[in-house]
Amino acid sequence: MTTKLDASHRCVLENWESVTQMKDCAAQVDRYLKEFASKVCGAFHAKHQGKFDCEDKVEKSGYFQLHPISLTKWKKTEWALLSLGIEYPRVESILHIDSERPFLAYVFSQYRAFNTVNDSSTDQLISIVPPPPDFGTTLDNPERGCLFQKVIPAITPADFCDPKKLEKHLVDPLTELVAWFTTNEETILKAFSVGGQEKIPH
Repeated sequence: MTTKLDASHRCVLENWESVTQMKDCAAQVDRYLKEFASKVCGAFHAKHQGKFDCEDKVEKSGYFQLHPISLTKWKKTEWALLSLGIEYPRVESILHIDSERPFLAYVFSQYRAFNTVNDSSTDQLISIVPPPPDFGTTLDNPERGCLFQKVIPAITPADFCDPKKLEKHLVDPLTELVAWFTTNEETILKAFSVGGQEKIPH
């Protein structure tokens, strides 16, 4: 036994019922956020499903992605050249309590993420179109496949408890990413010769 009880542990014991209630409440908030985020992201995709496929991993893995249909199964693989998404829709991340894993939006390349792929296509993307507004270029940082990224500002507890404001906080980054892709889609498709013989732009 290595733990020695001190004044902080005594405080917890003296307030054990309240602490237990808070733990239960925290679990309820966490479950609410996961279900809510999955629901609103699904509804967002429903408005764009003719142009994007989606991957809803909010509850299991903590992310939601949209794959432009025109860029899926890139070069006859099972992977999309580009994916647009949000990551870490968790209580700690949205409130910025967890500074190492803040709530963020990103442009990612599933195709590039696989180390077996030796292709500089997404290297060239950065010179073809600018990143979405306020997004930074994060080529392969923090992991292979990352292209652009933006940390979403923290939401207040009061706004978190307001369904409309929480929905806006989750959906706004996706709206920005869809607008970016829609604006640049023709340029991207032309550069990569989608619909014809793919080529690596120079």
